[in-house]
Amino acid sequence: MHDQGHKVLTEEVFLLLQEALTSEVYPGDSKPAKPTATTFDLPSNQTSPRQHRLHLTMLAVDMPLFSDETRLRLLELYARKQYWREFWDVWRMAPRRGQPQSPPMYALMFRKIAETKNQKACIAVLRTWVPEMDAETPKIALDGEVAEAVRAVLEVAEPLVQEEAARNPGGRGEWIDLWRRTMQGGSFSPVR
Repeated sequence: MHDQGHKVLTEEVFLLLQEALTSEVYPGDSKPAKPTATTFDLPSNQTSPRQHRLHLTMLAVDMPLFSDETRLRLLELYARKQYWREFWDVWRMAPRRGQPQSPPMYALMFRKIAETKNQKACIAVLRTWVPEMDAETPKIALDGEVAEAVRAVLEVAEPLVQEEAARNPGGRGEWIDLWRRTMQGGSFSPVR
């Protein structure tokens, strides 16, 4: 097909292959690697050797940035299997190419991290990616699905944040301020 001018390696092909390979049972799934800063302290399952090679090829091939739809499906797939190293590789595809993330990308990323119920990871992700939302061009508004997903992460990072914000309307703090922002769609101003 390539000889006839057809593109063989497309984002659709990579996605279909990764979905097909992920449905295989691999013994590495039950042996998570130790958490690292790269995975925001989430223990990452090992992909099969074939999945790993395909993933590395997908990252290395000189192609246009995958569409949001493709990257969202890959993030879903990797989160479901707890392939956190690969999850974050896909997440970083856009920034590595100088492209902004979209609100649906942020919403899905925050939702998947909240679903882990890993407090340490939730704290690290909030401290890293909420400020990045204001650095995006255009800025990512902290409203709608994004705000909902950030609140879910906040509830894992600080389980009493909603109660504390309600109990002390004038109170300030890293998580209370962020909680209030998610309730009103405000911009980022960290507490110092």
